[in-house]
Amino acid sequence: MVRLLVPEGEGQLPSLLKPPAAIATQSDLIAAPWRGCVGAAVVTGSLALVGRSRPGVFLKSAAFISAVDLTWTASGIYGRHELNRGVFNMENIQPKPGKLWEQTKHWTAEDVALVGGALGIFMALNPRALPGAYGFSRFFGAAMVGSALNVKVSQSVDRLKYPPTLLQLFDQTVTTARQKEYEKLQNDERAKASLSRIGKLALWYHSSSLMGVLRSPLQIGAMGDMPGGPIQVGHGGSSGPGGGSLAALKAEMERETVIQIQFKENELEGPDVENGYRAYKDDLKSRDASKVQDWLEQVQALKKQVGAELQYVWPHLAQREDEFYQYVQEDREKDIIRRELQLLNNMASDLVVRYAALEYHEHDAQKQLQQIAQAGSMGTELDSVFQDVTKSYKTPQHPAEDIQMSYHGPRTVTERIRTTWSRQKELLRHLDHSITRVRAFEPEEGTHVAEHVKRLVQDAEMMSRNIEATERLLQWFEEQVRQADEVGKGDARRDGV
Repeated sequence: MVRLLVPEGEGQLPSLLKPPAAIATQSDLIAAPWRGCVGAAVVTGSLALVGRSRPGVFLKSAAFISAVDLTWTASGIYGRHELNRGVFNMENIQPKPGKLWEQTKHWTAEDVALVGGALGIFMALNPRALPGAYGFSRFFGAAMVGSALNVKVSQSVDRLKYPPTLLQLFDQTVTTARQKEYEKLQNDERAKASLSRIGKLALWYHSSSLMGVLRSPLQIGAMGDMPGGPIQVGHGGSSGPGGGSLAALKAEMERETVIQIQFKENELEGPDVENGYRAYKDDLKSRDASKVQDWLEQVQALKKQVGAELQYVWPHLAQREDEFYQYVQEDREKDIIRRELQLLNNMASDLVVRYAALEYHEHDAQKQLQQIAQAGSMGTELDSVFQDVTKSYKTPQHPAEDIQMSYHGPRTVTERIRTTWSRQKELLRHLDHSITRVRAFEPEEGTHVAEHVKRLVQDAEMMSRNIEATERLLQWFEEQVRQADEVGKGDARRDGV
């Protein structure tokens, strides 16, 4: 129950956050045995292919590769230690002293690695086991193999205990913070001058784009192989070639307001219509008038239904707005009504835009029929046809008298609100589940994980309010549908009499 090589100034920099229990303090060090075993497997397999493999080759190779890897990893840890001193100097922070080891109250990844190494050495004590390997390579190789296997088993268990997304968030935060600190250090001549030779070499290693490419293959078996491994973050948050232009495009798009509506899969399936727009892949001579007529009737029926739904939504929106503006004090009840109004306003806006889109298709279908009729009467004089159609085509209007009330009730809006309500409840369930799993870490106050828990709790509270507001709307619209059904049944009985 120990943590090994606790860095100097842990918790005093964003790049030196105290890791959760599932992550080793020096993850590269714990991953070195696994990298050694992967390399040994490659060597053993290659020799086996050419018939040169002998007993003990895997263990000898694991010992040699792990020894080289551990030397390189230790150099990297010392290099980061020197860089951190430069960052502390740049930020005028007096770091807390580091520790070779620190006792904990729970099992750590370091414990797992040490126990696995001890089991490997214990197996190597049996003279009949592990033939072909002798001396240092026998015991050191067995320790590396045991440590690697034990760590991998432990990581598989950790995937069940801890949410991988949280561990990814932790490592991404540390990686990004470290990159920013090194970039800042690179531009600070005073702090850079205070670095030792090892520190300057480490700064070049971490800031060089060429070394960044060479470092990538060395990440095998490190935190990227663990639950919550680091997400490689480039300069300026770019995630690959063209990342800068992608960020600029995103920023440009965020300056625009986009209003979108969604139709069901078969609602806008008409002749020469693709994804809600005319494709102009048809031919006037072969255009089927009957299909266009069916499409016109389908659009008119859907438009009439949308208009009827709007007659339910718009008055109710006005009524709820009147009630909302009577509240003077900002409290939870007013916030819930505000969320209710936001959803109701979205529904009203959606219906108006939907009505306009359907009216466009209605006029377009009428135009197509007119083109067919005129083409039939004028033969092949298509230029005259399109001139006459263009002159007679009127811009779509939205006359209120065309919207007729329907006794079917606001079924479409009710169904959309019910879908929204179901999705909100599912999202809240996931939030509650995440909160429960994150709290299992027992994060210390002020740490990155504790702040993440606070944000999750706030998100869950806001989602609870959204659900309550949506439930109120859903109850009102379901009542309107029920009343419309009762009216329809009454009319049907009177017609029967």
